[in-house]
Amino acid sequence: MIYKLQERLKLTDAEIEQIKTEQEAVAFSKIIILIVAVIAIFAFVGQFVFNSFGALFFGVFISLIFLGIGFFLYNQKKKAFSLSVKKYIIGGLFEEQFSNVIYQPEKGLSQQFIKDSGLYPMGNIFESDDLLSATYKNVGFIQSDVLIQDETSDGETTTTTTLFHGRWLVCDFIKEFEGYHQIRTNRFFKNRKPFKFFGDKLKQFEFENKQFNKKFTTYTTDQKEAFYLINPGYMQRLENFVEYIGENIVFGFINNKLHVAIYNNKDAFELKGNKINEEFITRIDEDIKLIKLIIDELDLELDIFR
Repeated sequence: MIYKLQERLKLTDAEIEQIKTEQEAVAFSKIIILIVAVIAIFAFVGQFVFNSFGALFFGVFISLIFLGIGFFLYNQKKKAFSLSVKKYIIGGLFEEQFSNVIYQPEKGLSQQFIKDSGLYPMGNIFESDDLLSATYKNVGFIQSDVLIQDETSDGETTTTTTLFHGRWLVCDFIKEFEGYHQIRTNRFFKNRKPFKFFGDKLKQFEFENKQFNKKFTTYTTDQKEAFYLINPGYMQRLENFVEYIGENIVFGFINNKLHVAIYNNKDAFELKGNKINEEFITRIDEDIKLIKLIIDELDLELDIFR
């Protein structure tokens, strides 16, 4: 499979060799962990065979040390392998489909940027990575995985609540607008409540389309502008897109950009295990397809005011 990708993505022999070497290092470190785990089991059994607690303590203690080292090395090797796969393979797949590609797998959207959008409350835990910026059909976009959680403790138990986990995509608009608008799917109650980032200026309102109002809750600072932005044809596009995706989604029209926050409890472009096979490539192709689908289905390369 990797040699098919070499031809398809025009990878050099050195790049392929680096990927293969790091892939083998991950597999080897897994074997080391397995061997140490077996030794620990034998040390535990040895207590009963030789009736020696000292032998058990020493064996398990040493095994745990080596097991910890093994897991550390495994995580380091896996991270290096994952970064190479993202840099050469996933980055290459992006360049097949998009132009002006800048892919930074270890970077993400900033916490302040997400907070300023006002689309979700911010907890005390924030993570973001796999930052991609590119152009598709002359539409510039950025996208990243985002995780927002709130961790609380009463002194005895700690509770972690996930506020958002999924894909956050921001696309350019051709037309300019001055207001701020949110369109929130009504799949879950928690997604219907507006946030007070814009204070009293943000008001809930309804369109004349009753079916749309059942599926979405809309908030705006400029009702007249919202009617121009979300005309009947665009409402249908939003409905079709949400129905196809089948996830909790918030659309934010902010500073001449469209934010699409898809709460699907998934991270895109992630390598599971250390196998580069058809299933992996198909999954990445589907992740890329979703970006193209957003721009195509929401007609972002055309005049949305028509």
